[in-house]
Amino acid sequence: MFKEIHQAVVAGYRDHKPLWMASPAESVICVISKQEFESKSDRELQNLFQGKHIVVRDQFVPTLSFDENGLRTLGDLCRPVTIQGALVLCRL
Repeated sequence: MFKEIHQAVVAGYRDHKPLWMASPAESVICVISKQEFESKSDRELQNLFQGKHIVVRDQFVPTLSFDENGLRTLGDLCRPVTIQGALVLCRL
């Protein structure tokens, strides 16, 4: 499976580079610095979001483990949530 995914990604390369590097104007991914992101107005960012995914390359994000403690930092684990119309309840 990994090989097929890798081949699909590489198939989009131009000059042995991903499109966001080889031709940023044509790519659906926009890679910018934190400073550049923060200097843009809300309207500029919203306009950019309409056609591209934004990656902020030097934004600090703490490392979280994909376990109960890591997920707890994102919110209350026992709060009922609805996912695709189904109510999901906590069972810790």
